[in-house]
Amino acid sequence: MQVNVDDEFINGVTGERYAFKATAASTGGAYVAFENFAPGGLQGPPSHLHPKQTETFTVLEGQLMLTVEGKSIPLGAGESVTVPIGVAHTFNNVWGEDVLFQVRLEPALDSEEFFAGIIKISNESGRAKPSLRQLAKLIYDQESRLQIVGVPAWVQNGLFALLSKI
Repeated sequence: MQVNVDDEFINGVTGERYAFKATAASTGGAYVAFENFAPGGLQGPPSHLHPKQTETFTVLEGQLMLTVEGKSIPLGAGESVTVPIGVAHTFNNVWGEDVLFQVRLEPALDSEEFFAGIIKISNESGRAKPSLRQLAKLIYDQESRLQIVGVPAWVQNGLFALLSKI
């Protein structure tokens, strides 16, 4: 899926929105950046890590709860945290108010296709989050290939390879 600067993807189930500010193509592969709008109470992704990328979260409006290696870090407007390569993390909007934050992944790899794919799957299925099979196919096809924490990488890679073919 081709993603361009200024493309916006809205999850019709959760109301979450990704608005791309930079793509692999626009930065020569250096990074991808998008604004993420998360409605109050939105549960973020499962704890995961990026084996080839750093990820920076910068809150633009509201508050975001970032969890890095099990430690909760509340972030307010103007605050940033960079998660190093291979470090477990997740985020949640635990407060009742909406939050707008920017995500920047370095290097870009194929991250924009992954995030746009998550929204596409949710909208097509009518479910807030992809099924394990859908997630497996999406992750397995990605060069950036994030890893879910708590399951060894070799198990995930084998399982995702199998599930992506079903």
